[in-house]
Amino acid sequence: MDFISSLINNELYINLNIGNPPQNLDFLLDFNFYHTFIIKDNNKNKNYKRFNHNISTTFRYIGKKEYFHNLGFFSAINSSDIVTINDNLKNFNYTFFYLIDLAPATRDKYPGIIGFGVVPNGQPFYYVTGVIYQLKQKNITNNYMFTLVYNNSDFNGKIIIEKNIYDNYSADNFMEDYCLITSFNSYYWGWNYITSYLDLKQLNITKIYFKPELGVIVLNKKIKDIIKNKYFIEKIEEGKCFEDYNKKYSFFYCDKDTIINIEKFSFINSNKGIEFSLEKNDLILEYNNKIFLLIVFDIYLSDDEAYFGYPLF
Repeated sequence: MDFISSLINNELYINLNIGNPPQNLDFLLDFNFYHTFIIKDNNKNKNYKRFNHNISTTFRYIGKKEYFHNLGFFSAINSSDIVTINDNLKNFNYTFFYLIDLAPATRDKYPGIIGFGVVPNGQPFYYVTGVIYQLKQKNITNNYMFTLVYNNSDFNGKIIIEKNIYDNYSADNFMEDYCLITSFNSYYWGWNYITSYLDLKQLNITKIYFKPELGVIVLNKKIKDIIKNKYFIEKIEEGKCFEDYNKKYSFFYCDKDTIINIEKFSFINSNKGIEFSLEKNDLILEYNNKIFLLIVFDIYLSDDEAYFGYPLF
């Protein structure tokens, strides 16, 4: 269960220095959350390392206490301090939400979160805590572009800010499309208008959310029943494969020597004709003499939605 929890919650983080003298901290990265927030060091939960603003000579409050109901915390103050991410992003003044009152849903394992999500609708002061937005506004970068790149061999990678990595790409082979989904007046990275197939069987999925913080693909219960009956039911009855549950997710795993005959998981963007496929080796991970299907199933997920994490990227 610890393994599957770590796999589902594919925590991406970056190490940086903040304040003067610099405090070296790991910040969680979130590609669905737009803002940057830092948890104030006097909050009740002292189990995790915090940023101590009292010892930083460059820390500033630049706003008043604001109350929130939809960002995962109760109240915060717009604040700033100097931050160094690397040699190219060094000692720049960084604006963030300084969290005063946490909510039960506040992710407090890390001292803070840096968001790379789509800019939200709402009041203008929301914008200033976005890292990509303020780098452009401070003329540190020339555009709002960034690229997430994973290594081929492990879960590490990098974020390339400002550079267009497709500058030298052949125009004959290049295709592009909008990657935004609107849901309840908010925007998310993703794809609408998808036609999806599992081994040539058309599925109802038409909307994909891109979520690198997941180490898996999340599908709905109906597709789970299809996959279970086609690939796993006989092997479960033979005691070679297993179905288990982790909080709201169900998942499948098998003994290492078990053969799973999933052929292809395909998606076509009907707007542009862009097609990509995930095959068996993309969907299976071996760990501790077991093989895990990198697809989990959320009973609350709508039939037309899917969340795509690490296996896609």
